[in-house]
Amino acid sequence: MHDNPSSDNPASDNPAPGNPAHEKPIRIVATYSIQGDWVRKIGGDQVGLATLVGPGGDAHTYEPTPRDSVALSEADIVFEYGLGFETWLDRLFEASGSKARRIVVTAGIKPRELVQDGKRTEVDPHVWHSPSNAVRMVEATVRFFSVSCL
Repeated sequence: MHDNPSSDNPASDNPAPGNPAHEKPIRIVATYSIQGDWVRKIGGDQVGLATLVGPGGDAHTYEPTPRDSVALSEADIVFEYGLGFETWLDRLFEASGSKARRIVVTAGIKPRELVQDGKRTEVDPHVWHSPSNAVRMVEATVRFFSVSCL
């Protein structure tokens, strides 16, 4: 499921207010709907947003489409979780030929390790389930916009 960049930003063909460095909004791809919501709220009219895995979607069973490859190829920025959450992203990004800057919002966040019989079985990438981690991820998103774009 995708957010249509023009529906998220009705002024997508006009310069973004307060964003003189960009004639058009910054083209952003968010890999998952939660991150897309944060980008939309923080970036406002300064972004044209496409979300790869939309509301109700499952990143674990997600299968990229040609439309996703096009969205990545046209993106200026990609917001991703990291921690192995988007197992398909590296291949899709490379296949799309994208030159977008990738922002990993979980940088510096230590995920929970799932342990069974005293042995680590896997890393849990769902770090936003912790409110303090979600705050850190939103802060990373805000930091990007305040330093890089505005």
